[in-house]
Amino acid sequence: PKEKVSSGFALCHAALEMQRKLSLVWDFLSFVTGVLKIENRRLIMNAQGERRGGRMIQIAVCDDQKLVSEKIKEMILHGDENRYEVEVFSDGRALLNSGKTFDILFLDIDMPGLDGIETAKALRKSDKKVKIIYITNYGGFAGYAFGVHAFGYLLKPVKEPDIKRQLKEAREYMEKESERPMAELFTKAGRIRIAVEDIYYFEYTSRMLQVHTREGVYEQQEKISECLEKMRPYGFAMPHKSF
Repeated sequence: PKEKVSSGFALCHAALEMQRKLSLVWDFLSFVTGVLKIENRRLIMNAQGERRGGRMIQIAVCDDQKLVSEKIKEMILHGDENRYEVEVFSDGRALLNSGKTFDILFLDIDMPGLDGIETAKALRKSDKKVKIIYITNYGGFAGYAFGVHAFGYLLKPVKEPDIKRQLKEAREYMEKESERPMAELFTKAGRIRIAVEDIYYFEYTSRMLQVHTREGVYEQQEKISECLEKMRPYGFAMPHKSF
């Protein structure tokens, strides 16, 4: 009987030891997986940043007078061939039918058929971001253009300094629109930076603060009250413990 007890004890000890080793292996694999996820996300963000940084600004020029369109295109590209890509359209219908999305649009108001105001109204139904800069022979269209949120106005004959000024202002607005607030997290796998809008919520469990994000769940050792103070400026709030 003593031998059976001893044998049973040895088996139990061996099983516990095996369980401990498996637990260590599991913890190690979880750590490695976390590191790989963060590294993969970093590489993706870098690649996206390079694409955003290298993307040329897309510009459309829409005017029924071909000479005017080509002259505006020439002035836009003068000294900035590596910054802009410009496409010319002879009327509003052609612009809408192209199905393309542009960052900036130089749009003539007085065109036969579909004029610039109606073209902009139709365009705004699918594109709220394009910066519309009206070009016209008249100065009394500002009231009509208000409803389509025009970015600017240029009177013909258009001059290059005025175009460059409008382009500079449009770029500055685009840069501000693209800025996203970032949060810095000190996770078990290391320090990461993540866009605030990609964070769903924080959860305190098992003495760890879990951060639920678009990319997955991260864990960090931090008091939830301290986390709240950092995230409160971004609109985060903490309900009562009873809820």
